[in-house]
Amino acid sequence: MISKQEFFNQFNSGQNQYTYFIMAVVASGIAFALNKIDEKVFAWPLILFSQAIICWTISFFSGIRFQQLKNENLLIEYKNMDIKENDLHGMEGVEALIEESAELKLQAEKAQNKMHKMYNLLNYFMILGMVLFIAYEIW
Repeated sequence: MISKQEFFNQFNSGQNQYTYFIMAVVASGIAFALNKIDEKVFAWPLILFSQAIICWTISFFSGIRFQQLKNENLLIEYKNMDIKENDLHGMEGVEALIEESAELKLQAEKAQNKMHKMYNLLNYFMILGMVLFIAYEIW
């Protein structure tokens, strides 16, 4: 049977790989689109093209922000685990440790909510950019 730590490591690794893959796809999409636009005259379909580039850029930076928030959240969780270990050993100032633990838990919840938003933005804007680019190509 797999331990919780092994499960967490595998889940974390898989999530990192997926996020980096999406960011690579977005960066490739931007490069491909810019390569295709070579010396075209401004026309209305280029509005779709520029919106696709903007969507992909937002998606890319959402992925970067997601990774940053994820690292911050892991640090908060590590601090919280350290406090709980000290609390279990009966150190003085248990009330202060419990209060600090509760504060860290609130910070972790806020970070997780932001992470979910960034993760959704990463996926949403990647797909929206693809749809806009396809519409540009069809038009």
